Amino acid sequence: MASLADSAGAQLGGAVVALLGAAHAVSLDVASYLVCALLLGSIRAPEPAPDPSARKGSLRAEIAEGIRYVLRHPTIRPLLLTGTAFTAAFAFLTTLWTVYLLRELHYTAGTLGSLLSVAALGGVAGALAVRRLVDRYGPARVMLTALAIIPFTELPLLLAAPGLTGQVTIAAGMFVQLACATVQGSTQRSIRQAMCTPGMQGRMLATGQWVTYGTRPLAALLAGASGTWLGLWNTLALGTAALVLPFLVLLASTIRTLHHVPVVTPSPGPPHVEGEPA
Repeated sequence: MASLADSAGAQLGGAVVALLGAAHAVSLDVASYLVCALLLGSIRAPEPAPDPSARKGSLRAEIAEGIRYVLRHPTIRPLLLTGTAFTAAFAFLTTLWTVYLLRELHYTAGTLGSLLSVAALGGVAGALAVRRLVDRYGPARVMLTALAIIPFTELPLLLAAPGLTGQVTIAAGMFVQLACATVQGSTQRSIRQAMCTPGMQGRMLATGQWVTYGTRPLAALLAGASGTWLGLWNTLALGTAALVLPFLVLLASTIRTLHHVPVVTPSPGPPHVEGEPA
């Protein structure tokens, strides 16, 4: 679900802006946060009182321990590097998508909103299909195939001319792209959670979020500078080439031999690095 939200959220946001305008879209965004806060506050699950003696060290020490755990883990580390490379390349491209479609291909606001909505449906399709795909073909093959397909889904954007035919091909490419992004993202998250020592899952997730999503503003800044210096089309072509990197990172790791999502048996004692994938 997190991968689906990541892939669909930005696209649906663009559709809302196109349909309602920027001011109304911001108001709707604020209202959505308030709704989330109300729903979270309505949870009434009993929780045990925290044990102060269970805290072993400072917050800084726990953060450092989480980073060391991720960097030393033979399975989680390459998955995190793959996700980071993909997120950076994807953020680089999405920074300029809308500008290119509006300025160079002369899309209207309604057309842009429709295109982004179709793309978001690709994320939904990927979320519905991922479990069956992993069960049938194995997680490594599914992730590698999805990452191998994604760069080709940018070609309709680079080759399309203004007009209905271009709009249809771009929509099809973005649909497949978001489906593949959701499939590979949800699969690698499942493996990371399965392979992580139970007591380290929170720190592993926090480290992954910090490293992966921390690349987004840097990638957006680089995309803006590249678009100014090299032009929109050349920058989008450069970003398309960068989408090959996540596939190469995963292919070079031992994850390529992983034929099923592993199950780690909880064990007592301090956190430790699990073994190599099967």
